[in-house]
Amino acid sequence: MRDFFSPPGSQISRRLLVRQRGDADAYEWVPLVDGVLGEPGSGDLDGLARCAGDDAAGIVLLVPPERVTLRSVTLNDAERRHYRQIVPFTLEEDVAENTEDLHYAYTAVQGAALGVAVMRRTVVEEYLARFRERGLGLSALVPEALLLPWRDGAQTWLFRDGEFVARTGPCGSFVAPWQAVDVIAALPGAAPGADGEEICWVYQQGEPGTPDVEELGGRRVTRQPVAHRLSWQAQFLPAAGLDLLQGDFRPALSWQRYWQQWKPVAAVGLAALVVNMGALAFEYRAVKERSLQLEQEKYALAREVFPQGRIQSPERQLRAALAQVQSFGPSNFADLVARLGPRLEGKAGYSLRSISYDGNSTTLQFEVRAQSFQQIEQLRSALEQSRLQARLLNSSAIADGIVARIEVKEAGA
Repeated sequence: MRDFFSPPGSQISRRLLVRQRGDADAYEWVPLVDGVLGEPGSGDLDGLARCAGDDAAGIVLLVPPERVTLRSVTLNDAERRHYRQIVPFTLEEDVAENTEDLHYAYTAVQGAALGVAVMRRTVVEEYLARFRERGLGLSALVPEALLLPWRDGAQTWLFRDGEFVARTGPCGSFVAPWQAVDVIAALPGAAPGADGEEICWVYQQGEPGTPDVEELGGRRVTRQPVAHRLSWQAQFLPAAGLDLLQGDFRPALSWQRYWQQWKPVAAVGLAALVVNMGALAFEYRAVKERSLQLEQEKYALAREVFPQGRIQSPERQLRAALAQVQSFGPSNFADLVARLGPRLEGKAGYSLRSISYDGNSTTLQFEVRAQSFQQIEQLRSALEQSRLQARLLNSSAIADGIVARIEVKEAGA
């Protein structure tokens, strides 16, 4: 299951849980690698940056209770749908600050109760700017008190730096110096519940100044020493359920964090894409103009073949005309006439009466009138000298001469 502070798509496998000690440049941290605790460390931000290395984006910073106010707000069904607009005005009297100057973060809406964390926007900006100066990115800001266990009838008080941090409910806490905890524990609002409620007092072994008490405000105290305080708190990180980096302060996803190193590559790729798109647009325009020119040429050619009538599809009509011409097969009519003409032109005693051509047999038949049969034979001999095969089909005598019908075709056909 993805824990609450991992943005969708995040693949961070190493985190650093960090706590600032007071307002000085002093920090303590503990690494978590795939949920397994590493060796704790401490130092300034430069030391933290060296420890973080390439995983600087996986830093979870704890916010002390004096910097953040935790509240639980009860909402009805209608209010739950618009809780981000309603809650700031509901808590206006509790925070005593201008709503515009505050940052609100929320737990997941479950049931009627809603956990709310409120802090100044300038404080969040200060945290982010301070870590950004060292090249560090915060993946989450978590209220420190929420890293303490809590259940009805028992509270957890953590002693550190001479003061107690207490969790008093699912989303409630306070911080107080140890000299005043006995008085605070006796207050009705400090520990909700019946008298006799237990307090689990957690402290780090060997820490100087640790008070030795068995009772606080009439409540029994169970002491729980731990080897390292921050390492002990780290086990409750997935259950904290509230990250202060919401809204305008939401951290970037992993792919956005690596955008800078891919930015030059993306710029080059975008430039290449723009150039290619421009070239394609130019080529498309040229092809379109050429296509229009070819279309006009097809219409002009079709109009030459079909001087009359409507041209709807020039290509289809030209193909049909070509098929019609090819269906008649090859023709040598013009060649035969061209070779027959000189044999009759200007010759005395001849006259051409009729002529016909058979495309299937490629033969030419004509009827000629001559003065004598010898002239008919001379004509036939002249045609054969022109590499034509001439055959006399029939002849008959008339009053003023001879009429003969002759068949002509290519020699050897």
